[in-house]
Amino acid sequence: MTQNNQPVTDAICPVCASTEARLHFETSAEEAAQHFVLKENHAARHQQLAEHIRTLWQKDTCAVVQCERCGFTYAHPFVAGDAEYYQLAYLRNQYPAWRWEFSKTQQLLISLAGQSAQPLQLLEIGPGDGAFIKQISPALIPKENVVGIEYSSKSIESLKKYGITCLTQDVRTLSEKEYAARFDVICMFQVLEHMDDLTSLFRRLSLITKPNAHLFISVPNDKRVFFNEKNGTLLDMPPNHVGRWNKRSFEVMSRQFGWRMEQYDVEEESTGEKIKGHLEYRYYRKRQETGSWANRAAVLRDGPLRTLSQAFLVGLYAPLMIPSLVELLQLKQMGTSQWVYLKKGAERA
Repeated sequence: MTQNNQPVTDAICPVCASTEARLHFETSAEEAAQHFVLKENHAARHQQLAEHIRTLWQKDTCAVVQCERCGFTYAHPFVAGDAEYYQLAYLRNQYPAWRWEFSKTQQLLISLAGQSAQPLQLLEIGPGDGAFIKQISPALIPKENVVGIEYSSKSIESLKKYGITCLTQDVRTLSEKEYAARFDVICMFQVLEHMDDLTSLFRRLSLITKPNAHLFISVPNDKRVFFNEKNGTLLDMPPNHVGRWNKRSFEVMSRQFGWRMEQYDVEEESTGEKIKGHLEYRYYRKRQETGSWANRAAVLRDGPLRTLSQAFLVGLYAPLMIPSLVELLQLKQMGTSQWVYLKKGAERA
């Protein structure tokens, strides 16, 4: 991995179109594949993944650069992972039962639903197994008024069984004829950071929403990600995450398509959550290093020995992380997620 903060002259910011950027780090397809699939564990799948990443990038390396105008940090080339990438990179999908951003959004939906003369129409992009949908529908929004866009076959089955319409197509390809001005609310939780072609995305979001519609988005907290990378824990690795958002980049992007920022917030985590996450992320980073003790422990079969080895190594690395842990605990707004509420203007963009 290369990291040098040098100017990058051939990148164009996907948010503000600035050509002023600096290199954050550069990685290879092999390093990216090792981040997701250890070659020591699954050699053939690791090799397939590395080759597919090269195909996506159309070369062996990818830079992660930061725009000097709006602060958006993005993969260069700005190419998101496709269905084949995710099939190779992840053996299984795991969804949290609840998120901080779900609660933030639910509180506002209670108010919006109460103020609306008609039941709201809601689209959730990437609902997973439907944890959020099942909390707000039918309690706040009738099931027949909720649409999900999801690719996981198990998630689709779960959502349909619950009674929710579920689509498998890219939101950017939704029919203008069928979906123009359809939705009052769109939710995207931990999805936007995976997406490229942002102009097409926001143009379509504006097209399929009514005037005065509401857009709720959560993404990883860029401040926490930068802190992690600075202190030797997990990298925010493309082509999984290709865009690293901040408040300024949200403001710039939304204004272009007729949206305004109503609220912005960053998750606050407990001391215990911060310590646990920081130590685990260090272990996961070390696990990617061929020949390290963490890497060797990861090769062990699932069972008590592997569990004990991993716990021991997390503790073994802990003393080296004390200085950065002290710093982390002193900083504000360093939770794992940031959340934004955007409202559309009265006229369609």
